[in-house]
Amino acid sequence: MFPQVKKRERADCLELTLQMYLDRVQLRLDKQACIKCDICSLVCPRQAVTIIPGETGLEIDIDPRRCVLCEVCAHFCPLGALTLTYNGQTKAILTEHQGLAPFLPKIQMDKSKCPEACPPLPEGELHWCRQQLQLVANSLEECPKHCHKCLEACPRQAIVLDETGLQTLPQPDLCLRCTQCLGVCRYESIEVNPQFSGEVIIDYRKCPPDCVKCMDLCPVKAIKREGERVFLKVERCSYCGVCRNICDEGAITLIRREVIAMPGKFSQAWVEALTKLVGND
Repeated sequence: MFPQVKKRERADCLELTLQMYLDRVQLRLDKQACIKCDICSLVCPRQAVTIIPGETGLEIDIDPRRCVLCEVCAHFCPLGALTLTYNGQTKAILTEHQGLAPFLPKIQMDKSKCPEACPPLPEGELHWCRQQLQLVANSLEECPKHCHKCLEACPRQAIVLDETGLQTLPQPDLCLRCTQCLGVCRYESIEVNPQFSGEVIIDYRKCPPDCVKCMDLCPVKAIKREGERVFLKVERCSYCGVCRNICDEGAITLIRREVIAMPGKFSQAWVEALTKLVGND
């Protein structure tokens, strides 16, 4: 008898395991990191992943009878919520052998372009600010070079302060490539590489007046309501599909026009995944 994929589910994770005589292959879904986007369900070549809408939220399920532990879903997952291992080590055969195109780095910071605040003086002393051309209090919050705008703009807490509390640092694992930080950085010190280009269209005429599902679940807080009108409050989002998954009124259209990755020739698995992602809706 051939070994079968076994499913184990807990509150925080879902695991599919293929245990052979010596080797073990395991797909693990971190439910806390998963945002229930539609990307893994679309690219899965066996339609093993299902996103299940509920009254106020979304659930995800993986069918062990369909899953072949092929690695495609883990490669496309925008937050690394899906991981595939072979004997405890990351399984990346397709990626390492040009089966799947590598994605560009999520977020990078050139700290040499970020302004440095003036060094602190004894409490109560004033110092001459060369930017404001006046004496100012020795407070970091008042210093025009003490810039934490990207930290405040990030809806994912993917930018944090270092141990000193003075410098900002990116946390790529949490980043969804939404580019909201770029909109507030005037020093051009941040580079964000989107995973998709596309468009989200919201027909607010279909939105019930008391519905806030898409706003509550949007992982980058890109959707806003003003009166009857529901709209994207940012120029670009991450095009993850969560809003469309939860909308039961057919008010949201998501169009992905391009998957942005390293150029080159890749496997049929990559080609088929792109076909399912681009232009869908």
